[in-house]
Amino acid sequence: SESGQVRGIYTSHPSLVELAMDYMKHEIYTTKMYDRFAKEMDRKFGGKNLKKLRDVWKD
Repeated sequence: SESGQVRGIYTSHPSLVELAMDYMKHEIYTTKMYDRFAKEMDRKFGGKNLKKLRDVWKD
């Protein structure tokens, strides 16, 4: 978190486990894309914070 605290959660519910796994995979492949295409993504999506990409309601 922004405060530097680490948080976690535990569940064995199959749907929540799948959701968490999909989220982690998404974060990993998004990081890989940024590592490979940082300049292009910064230019297209508004700088290093990718502001335009993070606003999912606008294109």
